[in-house]
Amino acid sequence: MQVWALINDSLKAGEACALISVVATKGSTPREVGARIVTRANGGFHGTIGGGNLEHKCLHLALDMLADAAPDYHLERHLLGPDMGQCCGGAVTILIEKFSPDMQNPEMQNQVQLFVDAEVRGKFFTLAQLADNVVKRKLIDGEAEGLGLKAANQISEQFGQQKLPIYLFGAGHVGRALMLNLAVLPFDVTWVDSRKSEFPPAVPANFTKIFLEQPHEVLATAPDEAQIIVLTHDHDVDFDIALTALEMNRFDYVGMIGSKTKKARFKSRFKAAGLDKHLSDKLHTPLGIVGINSKKPAAIAVSIVAEILSRKEI
Repeated sequence: MQVWALINDSLKAGEACALISVVATKGSTPREVGARIVTRANGGFHGTIGGGNLEHKCLHLALDMLADAAPDYHLERHLLGPDMGQCCGGAVTILIEKFSPDMQNPEMQNQVQLFVDAEVRGKFFTLAQLADNVVKRKLIDGEAEGLGLKAANQISEQFGQQKLPIYLFGAGHVGRALMLNLAVLPFDVTWVDSRKSEFPPAVPANFTKIFLEQPHEVLATAPDEAQIIVLTHDHDVDFDIALTALEMNRFDYVGMIGSKTKKARFKSRFKAAGLDKHLSDKLHTPLGIVGINSKKPAAIAVSIVAEILSRKEI
C-alpha cells in the first residue's frame, strides 16, 4: 500500500485523513509491526491492521480525532483479550495520526511530499519522534535496525515496498489468470510473449508487456532475484527459455508448466544440449503447490502464486 500517496491524495482533495499504524506487538497478534490503515473523514479507508474489534475501535477513534480539535496523534496500547475480546491473547500498541489540508506546519507539508517521492523509489526507513502534539519524521540512510517503538517517544519505521521481479512467459489462458493474482501483490511483472495479439489491451500497473519473437533473449537483462515462470504455447519456446535461464545459473526459481512426462523429456533434451544435471534439477515442473490438482487456469494460477509465496517472504 502506498501510504503517503494516499495521504497526499486526500490532502490535495481538501480532505483530512488519519494514519493508523501498528508500532509494537507482544505475543499473538493479528498483524505485524508496520501494518497500517489510511482512513478519510468520510469513513472510507485503505489497508488493515488485522480486522476484528481492534480495527473497528481504532477506525472509530481515528474518525473521532478527525471530527474535533483533538491532538494530532494518539498512542495507545491494547490488550487484545481484556480490552478487545479477541482470543489472540497478545498486546498491540497503535499510533493514530491526523493530517489536514490546512496544516500550519510547513515542515509537515514538505515531509508528506518527500515521503511520496521516496515511496515511488521503493522501500525506505524513517525515525519518528513524538513531541509537542505532532509526529516529526526524518529519513534514515540504509536499513533500520529493528522496527517499531524504540522508546516512549521514538518509532523506527519502514514504508514503501521492494517489489519482487517476476518474468512471466506466455500470455495464454494461465498467463492471463496469473495476471489477476499477481496484480494485487508486491510483484514487478515483466510479461513476455512472441504473439502480440495475445496480450490484453490493458494490464495492471505492476505489469510491463514485451513482445519478442525470441522470448528467451529478454533474460539477458533480467535481475538475479527474478522469479522465472514459463508457460508459453510452444514446447520448443519453453525449452529455449528454460535452458537459457538454467544455463545462466543466477535465478533461484525457474518454473515451467507441464507434466511429469514433459519434465522427463526436457531433462533428456537438457542433457543432449550439454547442461549439467545439477542445473537441470533446478527446474520446477510441474508448477504449483502439492494438493491443487485442478487443470482450470484460475486454479493453476492460484497454485503457482502460492508456491512463490511459500518460498519468498513479501
